[in-house]
Amino acid sequence: MKNPGLIRNPRALRNRKDAEERHDPAEDWLGSRFAEPGSAEEIRTALQDLAAKEVDWLIIDGGDGTVRDVLTVLPEIFGERLPRLSIIPSGNSNVIAADVGSPGRKGALEALRAAARDGRGEVNSRPCMEVHRGSGLPLLRGMFFGAGAFRRAVEIAHGSAYHERIGHGPSVALTAIITALQSVFGSKAESWAAGEAMTLTLGGAAPRNGHHFIVLATTLDRLILGIWPFWNEASGPIRALDVSARPERLGAGLWALLRGRTPEWLRASPDYHSLGTARLRLDLTRDFVLDGEIYPSGPSGLRLETGPSIDYFRP
Repeated sequence: MKNPGLIRNPRALRNRKDAEERHDPAEDWLGSRFAEPGSAEEIRTALQDLAAKEVDWLIIDGGDGTVRDVLTVLPEIFGERLPRLSIIPSGNSNVIAADVGSPGRKGALEALRAAARDGRGEVNSRPCMEVHRGSGLPLLRGMFFGAGAFRRAVEIAHGSAYHERIGHGPSVALTAIITALQSVFGSKAESWAAGEAMTLTLGGAAPRNGHHFIVLATTLDRLILGIWPFWNEASGPIRALDVSARPERLGAGLWALLRGRTPEWLRASPDYHSLGTARLRLDLTRDFVLDGEIYPSGPSGLRLETGPSIDYFRP
């Protein structure tokens, strides 16, 4: 890692909060290899400039959305010589950084610089996930996908009073807990439990037709707050969960999954299905979520495939 560069999202939650209070060492250290793009298109332009300067270590100062926007265009711009990444978690949602590791925020740049100089640190590799939508819609790359009730929870979280104060990742988790309660006891219980029409094909398995309560997929190894709703993961890098509409014991099932537990009754139920796969296909008409952002699915459905593996460095 001889040639570092930095992409900072100036609109990220924590960067907005401390922009005027912080002495910024980035430009002193990195010079022209430091950029503050404000949009996905500006990220593309900044990465093209960093690739031309032969950056081999890219530090991303932002949240999951910034990481997603970088991953989406990184392979096309850098080709086979992908840079090693480091993440300074400063966004509304920082689930990716929580898994692959980060230097935290206080003194992050100096910690990264010192670790690289002294030959210290840890490297974690994760494949990204490619979302192919067809119909002329651009390819996306990210780490955490959700549809059905998860999309509804994100829509609620985006409008939550907690969103700006505690961050998107925790607010979605809190909303998921509220969702679980609403699904069983609330006035909108039937609407939530009825799910959405989808056809899901996991790897070479038979298609799962009908209405689905929630579909999740990730290439991460760990989520936040102890949540891990996956099992049977050994067969592929994409961990997927599919819960049918109106599943048995919905309240107990969601409560177990939110705590990272998969009891025997849940694993045996035909309503709860999880496995690891290299690819899946999802035919749906509603929007989906990728790393906190809501996207249209398009008329051709979705293909989720295993993307390039990325090395993440932390002190």
